[in-house]
Amino acid sequence: MESTESSYALSAERRIKRSSDFLLILKSKGPDVLRLCNHWFELKVRKTTAVAGVRFGFTVGKVNAKRSVDRVLIKRILRESARNRIPVFSVLCRNENMGIDISLRLKRKFPKIDGNTSLDAVKKDMRSAVDSLLLKLEKVVVKRFKENL
Repeated sequence: MESTESSYALSAERRIKRSSDFLLILKSKGPDVLRLCNHWFELKVRKTTAVAGVRFGFTVGKVNAKRSVDRVLIKRILRESARNRIPVFSVLCRNENMGIDISLRLKRKFPKIDGNTSLDAVKKDMRSAVDSLLLKLEKVVVKRFKENL
């Protein structure tokens, strides 16, 4: 019997893992690509032919988060937000007969946690930033890619 924890996980087929796939998204230009960003993250979306195929990729470089613990924490926040938005993006893509690959990248340095900075406050700020990006994407993606059909 499948555990409830695994049914809520971001499955392997929903993830971008290969470097070549990340490179394809990052180097893509034109009407099939959309880029959004805020103070924490950059989001780049590439339209694909896989119907209702929604894949997420997460990049947190050592330049922006020196400690591996911080990189893992940031990826966990990104995965959680992505996991919650997959049903919405799947329905949107199925209705428009398309698929999307979404790359989320940390674009600014992770702050040092000391007496002035609370880890919980940073986590909440990151979570709200990625949620707002994904919500914005939800509103823009169909309109943008529909214009280019």
